[in-house]
Amino acid sequence: MKKIAIFVIPLIAAFSLLGFLLAPQSTLGREDEDRGGVAEGEALSGDDSQDDVDNNEEGDDASEEDKVTSGGNDDSDASRDRDEEESSSDDEREISGDDHRGVVGEFVQGLLDVADREKGEIGEKIRTVAQEQNDDKDNIATAIDKIQKRNGIIIFLIGADYKNIGQLRSTMVKTENQINQLTGLLDRTSNAESRVELEAQIQLLDQEQQKLDDLLRTNESKFSLFGWFVKLFSR
Repeated sequence: MKKIAIFVIPLIAAFSLLGFLLAPQSTLGREDEDRGGVAEGEALSGDDSQDDVDNNEEGDDASEEDKVTSGGNDDSDASRDRDEEESSSDDEREISGDDHRGVVGEFVQGLLDVADREKGEIGEKIRTVAQEQNDDKDNIATAIDKIQKRNGIIIFLIGADYKNIGQLRSTMVKTENQINQLTGLLDRTSNAESRVELEAQIQLLDQEQQKLDDLLRTNESKFSLFGWFVKLFSR
């Protein structure tokens, strides 16, 4: 029994000593693991913070781009509004006698250029229309100016210048017939250049007709006390 105790007691002591020596290492290992976990967590937290910063910077950049784009759109809208106002102002501007003379002068010259290229019957018909328009332009311009310059008090009492309005209506009917005549000659022209030029002049004269019609409608609709009576004697 004493022999067994001699072997057991040193063995137990050896195991106790080994356990004592291994315990601090295990603790140190756990502490290292804990520190590693904390460091990794901090690193991940740092990455998340950096991502947040990057996302915030990207958001700021996107916001700046939106502002720039929005500003560009606002400038574009403002420019478009100004263009529309200017266009509307040009459309509402009253036609004058000089305006009409200028438009008809351009029209006549364009027709004469076509007539020079188109020989025979077609050229002669185009030249005739040009001559008739040139002959009528001064009378039409004078009538326009008289209608435009009529005194406001006179308009209120007896109405617009119905006499000259009636004369312009008659000349507009004549011009409309001339436009139809020129339109019928389009397909009979000998070359593409003449066709393009003739079509442009027809469009120009048609636009002038519309301006005259707007002028007459505006003046015919003006209020007057005895205009209805004056109309009976101006027909």
